[in-house]
Amino acid sequence: MKSRVMMQVGDRRILEDEWEVPVVGPGEALMQVEVCGICGSDVELYKGSVAAAGILRYPLIPGHEPIGRIVEIGSEAAKRWKVKAGDRIALEPNLSCGRCDLCLTGSYHDCQSLMPPGAPPAYGFTPTDVGHGFWGGYSQFMHLHERTIFHRVPDSMPLSIAALYQPLAAGVRWAVQIPELGLGDSILILGSGQRGLGSIVAAKAAGAGQIIVTGTSRSHSKLELAKKLGADHVIQADKENVIDRVKAITGGKGVDVVVDTVPLDTGPIVDAVECVRLGGKIVLAGVKDKNQPIAVNTNRLIYKEITIKGAYAQNFPAYVEAFRILSRIGSDLAGLHTHEFKLYDVEQALLVMAKEQKSSLDPICVTLHPEESTMAASGTAHAQH
Repeated sequence: MKSRVMMQVGDRRILEDEWEVPVVGPGEALMQVEVCGICGSDVELYKGSVAAAGILRYPLIPGHEPIGRIVEIGSEAAKRWKVKAGDRIALEPNLSCGRCDLCLTGSYHDCQSLMPPGAPPAYGFTPTDVGHGFWGGYSQFMHLHERTIFHRVPDSMPLSIAALYQPLAAGVRWAVQIPELGLGDSILILGSGQRGLGSIVAAKAAGAGQIIVTGTSRSHSKLELAKKLGADHVIQADKENVIDRVKAITGGKGVDVVVDTVPLDTGPIVDAVECVRLGGKIVLAGVKDKNQPIAVNTNRLIYKEITIKGAYAQNFPAYVEAFRILSRIGSDLAGLHTHEFKLYDVEQALLVMAKEQKSSLDPICVTLHPEESTMAASGTAHAQH
């Protein structure tokens, strides 16, 4: 059996190929990909910034947000995972060894010991010269490692809703779990991209008392969607002073929690320090431009006794809660899924996600489909909802 794969061979270079599907071992499985989500890290990978940072090497098959059905499974894997051929699953990207200190203390998503140097232990980032090479969701099939972590997806859940699982899991971990957001707490979410919007949903589900979200006037539609998802106040950061607005909204007190999801720009970190209340918590989840200085007054950190925590990934409890939320209110989140593309149109999908190609809709959740039958509007190169 063969599989079509879309392989990144260099910066902004993705080539289509066809590979023979490897034999499934006793502890492994083969998954037919139905849909694969695209996020900002896919765009950065496509542009070449991830390779330039020395994190990985080409060639590789990208795609770290895949959902699909088991088509073949080894006897040991079937016993351990308790799944069978035909079951639909959503993969966690991280592959962990399960034996190092990080794994044994619950931080399995930080494990770096499973793959050789230069090969990040994660689906969508591991080079093709490692093992069987089928490590990414930009493919018809994925060969599942014995250390794969996944979550069952109900057949009744539309793929367009299930594909939101990673942005929502990020919101659950970043906005709720890490800062321990409590019932009635106020939260400022910096950024209205898919992770920022996922944070709104998670904060609302956790019972946040007041949700404030920032965005830009260029992404007016996202701020309108933020209101529909539960934001009490939205701020256009390029036209309004974020600090002044937050102080006015909170009566000068500041918010209990700030989550920064803005990529590259370091300015929101300054806003976070000034907007959080005395003794409040800040979660930094937006990866910044390392060449851009951060003008933070560290005395403010000391005098305000602020707790700051970095976050870059999701974990098992966050995914579990994300799917619980999707099962309960998934239909209310349909507006987050904006575009879908056929697998071989992946570069067009990435350009739309990067806003390098115009679209009638502001891209939020963009998905790839190896088979046209899984698209909500089959028969088109891409569909806009």
